[in-house]
Amino acid sequence: MTRWFEAIKQHDGAWFEGVMADSWHYVMIDGSIKDKRWYIEAMQQPFDSEPSTELHHLTAKVYGNLAIAVGDYTIKATSQGKDLSSHTRFTAVWKKQRDKWQALAHHATRIAG
Repeated sequence: MTRWFEAIKQHDGAWFEGVMADSWHYVMIDGSIKDKRWYIEAMQQPFDSEPSTELHHLTAKVYGNLAIAVGDYTIKATSQGKDLSSHTRFTAVWKKQRDKWQALAHHATRIAG
């Protein structure tokens, strides 16, 4: 997950393209569902200032060729005048194919407070 945050800061669409399954989807903190194309385009938008991210907790369990990661992070960022900051709990699902881990899905929930 730390590489994920680095790719966000670097607007590294190529990295996301390589690690996300074509069918990847994201259930966002507002309940909307976005796809891979949307996420990559969104991550390539410029930030108003350098975002700060902190991964507070991460637990991952592997079940054969599937892995489920659960954790929480804080992000502080604005893009095009919109505040993207949140403290978020997430669940991410990954699948190992041909010796490479690929992201399948991500679900995020804002932590109150």
